[in-house]
Amino acid sequence: MQLRSKDSYVWFLSLVVAYYSFSLYASGAQIIKSYTSAINILLAVGLVLIGSLNILLQKNRQLVQDIVFILFLVLIVIFFRKMVIFQIVSVVIAFLPVTANDTWLAYRNGIIISVILAFIFGLLGYSLYNTNTYDGVLTLGFVNENEIGYYLAFIAISLLFRFSDHSLQLNVNWWNGIFYVIVLLVNNRIFQDNTAVVLMIMFALFVLVKNKIKNWVLMIFILLAPFMTCFTYWISMNFYSSNWTGKFNDLVTMRPEIWNYFFTRYPISLFGGNQIIVSKFGYDYTPGQGSFDGSYAYMLYSLGILFTIFVVVGLSLAVYQLVRAKNYYVLVYLICLEFVGFSENIMYSYSLSFAIIFAFLAYRFTWFQKGIELVNETKSN
Repeated sequence: MQLRSKDSYVWFLSLVVAYYSFSLYASGAQIIKSYTSAINILLAVGLVLIGSLNILLQKNRQLVQDIVFILFLVLIVIFFRKMVIFQIVSVVIAFLPVTANDTWLAYRNGIIISVILAFIFGLLGYSLYNTNTYDGVLTLGFVNENEIGYYLAFIAISLLFRFSDHSLQLNVNWWNGIFYVIVLLVNNRIFQDNTAVVLMIMFALFVLVKNKIKNWVLMIFILLAPFMTCFTYWISMNFYSSNWTGKFNDLVTMRPEIWNYFFTRYPISLFGGNQIIVSKFGYDYTPGQGSFDGSYAYMLYSLGILFTIFVVVGLSLAVYQLVRAKNYYVLVYLICLEFVGFSENIMYSYSLSFAIIFAFLAYRFTWFQKGIELVNETKSN
């Protein structure tokens, strides 16, 4: 399957994002629950084939490098031998033919589609309210308010931009500004999603200081993902060593306490594989009862030290390359994702954001330059 038009291929990727977002987090996904595993395997194989075919058929001066990168990803899958990593790699290969800005556009379109579908299925009887903790909060068809809170935040951020000629241009006006504020208030008052609120405020501040912040300051954020990983592990293993950790635990909704429970009972290893085992009684009563959030903690615990290092180094490379490419808005959004990834799985999950995709694509060292090349070619024509 070759998608000759770049716009058509971006819409294809949008549908892929919509499927993953809907199937993992929408209440209406119950309708395909029995077939999800088979669909995911077939889709992963299809994405590898379609992405590779589009690379081969493009008039690409760096075809050899792309092929070497795909072979590198194949070796990663063989080395780790985990289905979840194969699924991540398949999505990465699917996004290899496009640019960083096109990736954002595909996620914007896909998430809008998934929100609309979730709402429709909610109206048809699959619940418009929280079906996870049964607290009665309106979630517009998603399992809980965290997903819809983040999705609305991402949509509000995306609507601040105009996508043209594969470039990302800030286009703030009265209606998208009002929508941004409304989403911020809804997340704060109704969904009580502090992560989405922090994400939106951080991004707005980065936009406001765009002309004042220097490249060397942005380069400091290369260290953000490594720092977050080390801090996650430290606080997980030293949760009871200081008084301030208790207050910090309350601030981030019991994440460190939950991590401490699992990390001290099931030590992390090079290749991961630890299961999230929940005990409901006695001394081993599990804090959070299965709520294991936090991208860095989850990768360390479930996927292992080696995979976490690979992703964290990739994120640092992505930040460096985005600074070099002067792709400011994509850069600062990735920084925001790395920050909120401390307490949520947003950064790790490709059904929520493109952060994990960027972490892999950063090893294709010139990928983040593709947008600049396309814009320059368009101007020259």
